Amino acid sequence: MDHSKIERVVKFTEIDYCTDIICNNHIYLSSPLTFNDPLDSYFAALIGRRPSPEERHFLKDYLEIAEDTYVFCGTEEANVENVLMWSHYGDNHKGLAIGYRIPKQFPGQLKKIAYGNHTHEEFVKEIGGGNPKNIPSRDLKAKNKLIEDSIFLKDKEWEYESEIRYTRKFNKNEKTFEKGWEVDSVYLGSEYLDNDDKKLKEILEIVNLCIKKEIRVYRMEYSYCKNEKRFRLAKRPWIKQEGVLEINNYSVIRWAIMGEIKKRLEASIEGEVLIELIKEISAKTAKEVLQDEISSVTDNF
Repeated sequence: MDHSKIERVVKFTEIDYCTDIICNNHIYLSSPLTFNDPLDSYFAALIGRRPSPEERHFLKDYLEIAEDTYVFCGTEEANVENVLMWSHYGDNHKGLAIGYRIPKQFPGQLKKIAYGNHTHEEFVKEIGGGNPKNIPSRDLKAKNKLIEDSIFLKDKEWEYESEIRYTRKFNKNEKTFEKGWEVDSVYLGSEYLDNDDKKLKEILEIVNLCIKKEIRVYRMEYSYCKNEKRFRLAKRPWIKQEGVLEINNYSVIRWAIMGEIKKRLEASIEGEVLIELIKEISAKTAKEVLQDEISSVTDNF
C-alpha cells in the first residue's frame, strides 16, 4: 500500500518510557525475533530463532539480514476502542495508546499488514527443505526482499489488530530509535487509576507535559450503548473551547489521579501517622494561639 495514504498510527504501550517518547517525538523499533507469534515475520523468525551450527553456516546472509532488521508495530486510529488491543498490548487497560503523526519522509518501509492463510512453501524451498545442499542461490537483494515481505504478512487470527508496520535497518550496537514521529494524542486506558503510586505520578507528569505541548489526552471508559444494549469501550469526547487551551480536559484527569493518591494515603499506615501528626500540630498551634490571646488580655489589665 502507498504509505502516503497512511497519515496517523497508534501505538499501545505500558506507562514506562512514555514521557521520554512524548518529549522527543520518537518511535522505538524492536527485533522480529522477539515477537509473541513464532510465525510472525516467518522468514526472519524461523531462520533466526534457533539455527543449528550447520544452518548458521549456510544461511549466514539471511541471519545477518534478520538480525539487522527492526520493526515498529502500530495500528489504525479507529482501533483505539478495541478491547482486545488494550488487553493484550495496553497493560490490561492500565497503559496508554500514543497517537503519532507519520513524518512525510522516512528511511524505512511503512505498510498495513496483509492478513490471510499464506503458505510457507517459499520459505521451505529457500532453506533447501532441511538439506543445506539444496539451498538455492540468490543475491543479497533477493534475500532481503524475502525477509522484508514476510514482515508484512500475518495469519488471519491476528486480523483484529488492523496492524500498521514500519521497518528499517540498524547497525549493530546502534540505538533502535527514530525521531521525527510527532505525538499528537494520548489515550489513557479505562483502568489507569489501578496503577501503582509511582505510575500514577508518571501519568500526572505525562498530562502536565501534554498541557505544555498542547497534546490532547483522552480517557477510555465503558459506557452503556442503548442501540447495542450493552456496555462498550469508547474514548471520552474532547471538550472544545475556541481560542483557549482546553484545560478542563486535563484537569479532570489530574483531579482523579490526585484523589486516588489521597485516598490511598489516608488508608495507609503512613497516612494515619500523618493525620495524627497534623491533628497534634493543629492542637498545639490552637493552644499557642489561645495562650497568646490570654496573655494579650492579661497585659491590658
